[in-house]
Parts: sequence; C-alpha cells; structure tokens
Amino acid sequence: MYIKTQSEEKASHKREDEENVQREEKALHERQEEKAVQSEEKASHKTEDE
Repeated sequence: MYIKTQSEEKASHKREDEENVQREEKALHERQEEKAVQSEEKASHKTEDE
C-alpha cells in the first residue's frame, strides 16, 4: 500500500483550495455582473420614462 507523505498531502490540499477559491471568485464576478446589468437596465428604463 502506498502512503502519501505529509508534503504530498499538503500539496494536494493546496491545489484543491486554489480550485475552490477560483470557483468562488468566478461565482462572485458573475453575481456582480448580473447586478451591474440589472442596474443598467433600471437606469435605461428611467430615462425612457422621463
């Protein structure tokens, strides 16, 4: 049976953490973009109403 060394364990955890962070950042950016689009749409509707 192959036993991972501690440094290998740490390295694999580090990679997983980085992937999780990247996914979270992507999700954050997508939410911010959606909000920006919504506020732009609201602004354009306001100018049309006036």
